Amino acid sequence: MMTAMEFNDTLQPVVSQIAEDFGVRVEVGGEIEDSAESQVALSANMPLALAVIVLILVTQFNSLAKPLIILSVIPLTLIGVTLGLLIAPGANLGFMGILGLLSLAGIIINSAIVLIDRINTELDNGEEHWDAIVNASLMRLRPILVTTVTTVLGFLPIILSRDVLFYDLGIVVVGGLIVGTLLTLAVVPVLYAMLYLVRKPLFIN
Repeated sequence: MMTAMEFNDTLQPVVSQIAEDFGVRVEVGGEIEDSAESQVALSANMPLALAVIVLILVTQFNSLAKPLIILSVIPLTLIGVTLGLLIAPGANLGFMGILGLLSLAGIIINSAIVLIDRINTELDNGEEHWDAIVNASLMRLRPILVTTVTTVLGFLPIILSRDVLFYDLGIVVVGGLIVGTLLTLAVVPVLYAMLYLVRKPLFIN
């Protein structure tokens, strides 16, 4: 089964040739037109949404470095998204895929926030920076992984059934979430240590 976008892409060369031969103009409407308008609306509001997210994070952590660490994990999800779209048959980054990408960014940001917040808690409890990073990473490993696994399992029926409406969204979320979560667990502690110049103690009691 083909989506409207895929069907349009298939017929486009033929339609363009007919329009050129007969000197007519062809306009596309319906689902394809609505999808294009929705993507324009999403793109127009994206900078405002990003600015609000940054403002909330800066207010929450009273810092610029920590929001920078959190937001830096978003590009990591694109690795998983790209792999998912390449592996999954018939998947493409259409309107639903873009919605999945936005949802994915929110999930990954939440995981990074949980990790950074736990580091702050460890520091408030009197731990040194190195110990705080290690303890927080170990304590938040299981909850973050469990959240990822349950989310992936929830999307499996949509992906396996090749749902016409939500298939692309499911592929984007699952692919980006699996790779993005693993990279987040590794990258966030490293970036935190780099930005705050944390070094492993030479002697550990």
